Amino acid sequence: MPADEEAARLGLTGTNADRDGGADGSDGAEGAEDRIDGDEAGDDIDGDELPPRRTWIRNFVIVLVVLALIANALAFLPRLFNLQTLPLLSQSRELSGREDVRRLKEAVVQVGTDNGKGSGFHVSDGYIVTNYHVIDGAAYIIVEFSGIGKRFAADVAGFDPDLDLAVLRVDGEGEALPAIEIERERGWSPGDRVYVIGNPLALKQIAVEGEIAGTLLLGDGSDRVMAVDAPIHPGNSGSPVINEHGRAIAVIYAVTAMERGDETRRVGLAVPLREPEALLSELRP
Repeated sequence: MPADEEAARLGLTGTNADRDGGADGSDGAEGAEDRIDGDEAGDDIDGDELPPRRTWIRNFVIVLVVLALIANALAFLPRLFNLQTLPLLSQSRELSGREDVRRLKEAVVQVGTDNGKGSGFHVSDGYIVTNYHVIDGAAYIIVEFSGIGKRFAADVAGFDPDLDLAVLRVDGEGEALPAIEIERERGWSPGDRVYVIGNPLALKQIAVEGEIAGTLLLGDGSDRVMAVDAPIHPGNSGSPVINEHGRAIAVIYAVTAMERGDETRRVGLAVPLREPEALLSELRP
């Protein structure tokens, strides 16, 4: 059979090839070439030593990063779990089993600035009591309600450096923020049981129990401050001292050594809240 007739019978004329196989056939060929190139590239990769070396380097870097993260975590653990923090965590966990203590913890905030962190507590209408030295010279102030997962920018509404007290104001955007009421009816005396809630030693909302050890006259001043026999540490500045009725009676601002019986004990110093009441009354609308 002539070659032209054989080609026509098999459907391999130039016109049919253009129509049925032109674009598709060309693409298919190109696709085949692409796959072949890929296969050949794969053969080259499998046979070359360079990619395994790169894989080894990548794995080595990953291992180094993981080891660095583990080292950082291990270095930080002693700050969280040591002879100071473990008793705090244990006592706070026990006290937090009580509903009234859990409610009080929600009103205690962490006061963060560009200079450091301290504690404070919300009393009402967005007003938060803390220490003046916690916010002194701060470029910004962020208040965190850890118990309810809320953070707010805060402004300084008032302060009294002599009492080491400051009042901040946050815009709760209409939200009813948890608060601790200030005691206005009952007095206090040495031996009374109290709670202190704050953010000591990089921990948050730690509740501890203690008692009022008495009062101390510091320096040349005429005002006496409250001495609280309870575990007080850095970060507790601005923590409320709360009586058994769940009301704030003082604000922690420092620690000192105090003779109690035959021993010297480390006690917290707190400004009784009868002083900041005047400050608060001036600020409230």
